[in-house]
Order: sequence, then C-alpha cells, then structure tokens
Amino acid sequence: MEARAQRIIAEEPKKAGWSEQQLAKERKGHPLKVKIASRLRQETTMSLKWIADRLKTSTWAYLSLLLHKNSPK
Repeated sequence: MEARAQRIIAEEPKKAGWSEQQLAKERKGHPLKVKIASRLRQETTMSLKWIADRLKTSTWAYLSLLLHKNSPK
C-alpha cells in the first residue's frame, strides 16, 4: 500500500506541472496538498499521520481539518 501511496504522491504534482520538491516547499494547506491527501485517503490505507508527514502538512489533526473543510457537502 505504501508503494501505491508513493506513486500517487509522485504523479499528482506532475499533473499540475510541479516537481515533488516544489510541492514540499509550498504552504502547509496548499490546495494541491489537500487534493493529494484526499486521494490518498480514498485509494490507500495510509494513516493521516503518515500522509501529513509525507506531504509536509504539519500535524495529522491539521490535515484532518483541511480534509473535512474541503470535503463535498
């Protein structure tokens, strides 16, 4: 499952025309990071803590808040 998650993290920035390094430098709540995190939650079993650490979005709790705010109503 981690390999699948890593693949998603590699392909999403490319779709947006970014490098993975550029993604790491962006602000913690950048919409692309939230989009990637949402996809990871839907398609993998990776924990919020793992995703937050990997995407450099601060804490898992902050990531959870971002995902909740941006979920379809």
